[in-house]
Amino acid sequence: MISIRQCVDEKQIQTLKEQHNKFIFKEINKRLDFYIHLFTVLNEINGKKIGGKTIESKITSSRLLHHTQYESFIKTIFKRPHNFSKKAYTKLKYDKNFKVVKKDFDTVILLLKRLKSTEHSDFNLLQLDLSQRKESYFRYYSTLKKIYEPIKFLLEKIFDYDWFIALKPSTEWNAYKLTLGLGINVCCYCNKQYTFTLTKGSEKLTRPQLDHFLPQKYNPLLALNFFNLIPSCRVCNSDCKGDVNFSYSAYISPYENISSSQLFKYNYEPDSYLGAIGESQDLNIIIDYSVAKDIDTKKRFENNISVFEESLLVNQHKDLVQEILKRRYISNDKYIDVLINTFPKAKLTLEEAYQIAYGNFFDEKLFHKRPLSKLTKDIAFNTGSLKLKK
Repeated sequence: MISIRQCVDEKQIQTLKEQHNKFIFKEINKRLDFYIHLFTVLNEINGKKIGGKTIESKITSSRLLHHTQYESFIKTIFKRPHNFSKKAYTKLKYDKNFKVVKKDFDTVILLLKRLKSTEHSDFNLLQLDLSQRKESYFRYYSTLKKIYEPIKFLLEKIFDYDWFIALKPSTEWNAYKLTLGLGINVCCYCNKQYTFTLTKGSEKLTRPQLDHFLPQKYNPLLALNFFNLIPSCRVCNSDCKGDVNFSYSAYISPYENISSSQLFKYNYEPDSYLGAIGESQDLNIIIDYSVAKDIDTKKRFENNISVFEESLLVNQHKDLVQEILKRRYISNDKYIDVLINTFPKAKLTLEEAYQIAYGNFFDEKLFHKRPLSKLTKDIAFNTGSLKLKK
């Protein structure tokens, strides 16, 4: 795992967060206004003799939505969404069709208005950075979850992640601009897969998947929270993590300010002489947790390793370890020194010589630029090929 805060300047993170929130605020407020208007109308027409055309006119008169959006937004409140269509506005007279009954309409409106005012406060859901692991933040969020439980059926449509990722790269803000701004070119969880953000003109091409660290299924309030969206590869996000219900008490987020060097080191164990000298892949790559001094951090990181199948997946890269071992064997642990001494006019620094020798970055703050940078450095160091000068 790599820490986003170790690799991306904090000012850049805050700038991107503000851009993200400013854009998202507008859409959330529009949706809140619509649902406040909708339930106000439902309160007014409940059980009355009134035609479908009149009901439609009352609901759409506010023009809060595009005419193509009303059906999908209204379906959200139905027990059986397929029962509502543009031709069935008369069904809105009967609360028996809804996920909430008339006696609770006022509560729904009250909570929607409260949520709208909360969105304009300094300490709100989009600004909330739970990765800082402050107890006051956790208590605040836990309280909000309980408060808004009665309108949970609306939250997925209000904090609409599907809408956000469907936005084209040419829009004012979108998932492509978020990931491009972060500049994370490698999966934050595994550091093994490239996750480039590329567009073709105004059209989508490829970008990292955005994992919800706290799953949106259980945390719809955080579906569009900047710090809950983690750039990741498909293997980690979809194949490994899937529906696992992460929490900050049990797992580590890439937004936490913890360097990978404080969490673990890669090492290797040869199973034969040929494996030891780089003539075969007869070896195992192992993960050393002993560097993590804090017991809680160590336990949480072990949970990450387990979910993302790190022990299994890292051993698919034995070829890289074999190459490092072979360099060590043929140069008698002096590969980098030989490189520096062979080209004295180049005046290579240790970092420059290391990058030429191993094709990867030496500085941990650059690990987000190339896959397997952590594995490469740890193995080079543990074999003795890389000696850090004091």
